Amino acid sequence: LQVIDIGPQYPIVLGVDFFKKIGLANVTSIKLANSSVEYISPSAFNGLNELYSINLTSIGIDLIHPDTFASNTKLKILTLSGNNLNVMQSLSSPYTDYMLKSPSIEELDISNCNMQEFLPTAFSQMKNIIYINLAGNKLVTLPQGLFDKTDTIEELDLSYNKIDTLPKNIFNKTSLGILHLKYNEIVNNLEFVTKDVQKLDLSFNKMIEVNNKMFKAMDNLSFLLLKGNKIKRVTNAAFIANKGLRNIDLSFNDLDQLNSLTFLKNSDLEVVRINDNPRLKTLPSEGFETNAKSFHVYLFDASNCDIGNLAENTFKTMPFITRLYLSGNNIEKIPRNLFR
Repeated sequence: LQVIDIGPQYPIVLGVDFFKKIGLANVTSIKLANSSVEYISPSAFNGLNELYSINLTSIGIDLIHPDTFASNTKLKILTLSGNNLNVMQSLSSPYTDYMLKSPSIEELDISNCNMQEFLPTAFSQMKNIIYINLAGNKLVTLPQGLFDKTDTIEELDLSYNKIDTLPKNIFNKTSLGILHLKYNEIVNNLEFVTKDVQKLDLSFNKMIEVNNKMFKAMDNLSFLLLKGNKIKRVTNAAFIANKGLRNIDLSFNDLDQLNSLTFLKNSDLEVVRINDNPRLKTLPSEGFETNAKSFHVYLFDASNCDIGNLAENTFKTMPFITRLYLSGNNIEKIPRNLFR
């Protein structure tokens, strides 16, 4: 069932057993989007035993009873994006025990909902949650204990908020693997990131320097995105603890150099992006050093920088490069043996 773009002149009221009464007891997917919904009864979705997905994007609601989806035991995907739901966590009742009860849900989207805070119990009745999208809200931080009951969570999106740090142990009871934090206010405090995180997106934050302590506890990190910060300096062996690092993005920053020891312990690197650093004038003349024989890099992007000279050994430790981007620089001469 899809009902899309219904104007306020035709307001929708979802009363008691609404969908069952109109003959949709076997519906598996319901989408009400960009429409005007005046009311949703706590039992509107009762009797829908095959319901798998509900999408209620931008329907003008500000409250949903916490037990609205409790009886939909096959519900896996719930999207509430684009609604002003901030009062659901600022009111003390009836949301003190949980924000929504739906033990079967695996994917929850409450992005762009004007959320300014969460109670520690918000997700306590989502025992099978895998992915939560909280992007585009007004969050400054999250409460300690918010994910204590969601040990199944694998991916969390906190992009486009106002977060500068999070409680140190907030993810300790989870096995979170993917954490999106782009477009926030983070400068350097990353103690909340656990060793289980494999992909960390810190693009477009306010980082100025990367030192060898920032990512020290992230043993399994393989994708690190630092694009679009204000990074001026990356210290020697900055990623020394991240021996499994495969993809690093330092593009659109303010780097003026990269030391040959930057990736000393990262021989598994496959993708290196340092493009669009307009003050970056050189690359290490003897190549980036590695504690192994060579890197596994197949893509190296240094386009749109200020590189003027290349040496014969610039890429000698990266013999597997198949894509090399050097456009938009000031290169005047290619050494004879550069690609040997």
